[in-house]
Amino acid sequence: MSGRFLHRMRPVFCIPHRHASLEIPYCYNPAHGCQNGSGHSGIFPIMPAPWRMHPRLMGRFHPQYPDHLQVIIHEGGPRLTKARPELVWVEITDAVSEDIFNGRILNEPQQLPSLKYGDIIRFIVPTSGRYPIMTTDKYMAERPHWKVHPCNKCGLSELFDVPTDLFRAIFPQVPTTGEIEMFISFCGVCGGMQGVERMNR
Repeated sequence: MSGRFLHRMRPVFCIPHRHASLEIPYCYNPAHGCQNGSGHSGIFPIMPAPWRMHPRLMGRFHPQYPDHLQVIIHEGGPRLTKARPELVWVEITDAVSEDIFNGRILNEPQQLPSLKYGDIIRFIVPTSGRYPIMTTDKYMAERPHWKVHPCNKCGLSELFDVPTDLFRAIFPQVPTTGEIEMFISFCGVCGGMQGVERMNR
């Protein structure tokens, strides 16, 4: 059985994917293999991968493909783009740090032209929030200098955008080195409000 399924993340966007939550047939191509060093396709694990024991990832992996999980991919938040995020299945390929991983997109994105099936992306496991979020090196370089207050609706504790890019979009006349120490932005997942506070310098 194969086909498309609609997965809804209320209230903002619909995420099309081919991977039913408990069904294997979703256009998986074993020829792509698993790149986590375990030497298996994900069906017969030989060597446990460290991310499988991550406390905020346990229970999120597909029962028969233990390196596959759902990740929100995007081209930025609502302040910087009109493109809506999508929820896709990703195969983890390696760990960057305790909460940051690289993985391969297993679905063809429907509305994000900069991303495609097979792309390797980097994602972060938020302290709070329903799904891991695609991120960038630029975001992670800036992240230690800012405190992100969880969304008042969905609880997401990470941003879709680099904080200084958000700052420029919201306050185009104010330099990023200005006196504003905290600002409010919209959550990329649900449209709620997130506080973004500059850490002590």
